[in-house]
Amino acid sequence: MTMFRILVIEDEEIERQALVRLLKERFSHSLEVYHASNGIEGLQNYYKYKPTIVLSDINIPGMNGLKLLAKIKEDNAQTSCIVLTSYNYFEYAHEAIKLGVENFLLKPIQDDTLCNSIQQVLDTIRHKANNDTQASQLVSKMEAMKPILESDCIQGIVENSTSEELKRVFRLLNIIPKDGFAIVLKNVKGIKSVALRYIKEIRELGYYCMKDNYYGYLIIFVLSVKAIDEDERMQMEVNLNRFFRNHKSVGIGTIAKSVDEYHQSFLIAIQQMGNAITLKASTQQVDVNEVFDVKRFCETLVHDFVKLDAATIKEKIDSFYMQIIYYDAHALVQVLKDFQTILICTVNKEFNAKITIDDLDCPITIHETTLYSNVNKQLQMLVENLFFMTRNDISSHTLVRKAVAYISLRYTNTITLSQVASYLDVTPFYLSRLLSTHLHKTFTDLVTELRIEKSKKLLSEDKKIKEIAYALGFKSQNYFTKVFKKVTGITPMEYKQKV
Repeated sequence: MTMFRILVIEDEEIERQALVRLLKERFSHSLEVYHASNGIEGLQNYYKYKPTIVLSDINIPGMNGLKLLAKIKEDNAQTSCIVLTSYNYFEYAHEAIKLGVENFLLKPIQDDTLCNSIQQVLDTIRHKANNDTQASQLVSKMEAMKPILESDCIQGIVENSTSEELKRVFRLLNIIPKDGFAIVLKNVKGIKSVALRYIKEIRELGYYCMKDNYYGYLIIFVLSVKAIDEDERMQMEVNLNRFFRNHKSVGIGTIAKSVDEYHQSFLIAIQQMGNAITLKASTQQVDVNEVFDVKRFCETLVHDFVKLDAATIKEKIDSFYMQIIYYDAHALVQVLKDFQTILICTVNKEFNAKITIDDLDCPITIHETTLYSNVNKQLQMLVENLFFMTRNDISSHTLVRKAVAYISLRYTNTITLSQVASYLDVTPFYLSRLLSTHLHKTFTDLVTELRIEKSKKLLSEDKKIKEIAYALGFKSQNYFTKVFKKVTGITPMEYKQKV
């Protein structure tokens, strides 16, 4: 149980000792009891022990009891005060009530009456502490949820959710924004720390700021609960340049005048990436006449197919998505159809395949109502589908041929999986998986097979076993013999005698 402190201030020593003894007996598990014999000592002990409850007589030397309680309440209004007084000082009751004392008790007082009064104060303190704890826990939970809500809010703005849906999230965030604008940053090295410093400064100026990662980009929204005037706009533009002018991949949206315009601000921020940093009012419209070179993009994508570079493929799809997301519905539908058709044709050409849309498990499907909300997901699923289909085509897989050719030229020397992967510009993991998928062999199996076949030829030419072992990259003659027998079932000497 939590222990609280009580300070007893009574100038009559016998009464003071009796009060202290009573409280220690009745509240041994809940109160630490301190005492003082006059007002000055009482104030000193208050500052020293910081009691939760003060029990004081009014008529005490050194300082009037009510004056003492006034000073205590001034220091900490949460301190609970109980006044003890005789009938002769009942006229002070009104002043005591004005000070906010918890109870006004008349002397002489029964022990049970006093203890009941103190117990009531303790119950009130505990109840308030429990409420404060619950409120604190609720605040903590809301703070923990804040990044999730902000992420949902940004996603809703980007994917053009209804204003009612956005306002519902804003209510949960305890903000009713009016003006606001978007900032879009390419998530490159060092940009996050710059963005966090910018957000800190903007918040200190009184604006609400939320951020989230979105398909390889950092999206920031700066929001104001009132209209942003011209002086504020100019100052914000200065701040934006101060933080981001040295970063090329930055786009600033126009100042939206309502929640309905936040999506437009985001689209303009995307379109402005790489341009001079300016912050304008919401008069600029998105130009959707820009033509994206889908054919060239598909060619670079298939090049990454050949390298099995899944990470780069995902990054490029994310970038493609961010470049077309501001298209109107008609233009977006057309570019998605073109992308699907051209990508299939490019894959067929590279891998000598005959894939059609009907062969796909996840072709792009167009639904006007959810068009903007699932574009990236559909792009990723289409590419993954084609990626999986082409990687099984060993007969035309360029990377497999290059890997085998490289190993065939260098297997007589010390060679590692990492060396071959580095030459092909892929990771060792991808190369290992590629060989396993298409050749059903490990890298070690492939190198060993080539070395053993070569050793058979050299053994038939009457070469010494020791010379053959070192010529083919084996660490020792014994190791060569062990590997040879494991593969062929006989030793090199037995094979030599046989041929």
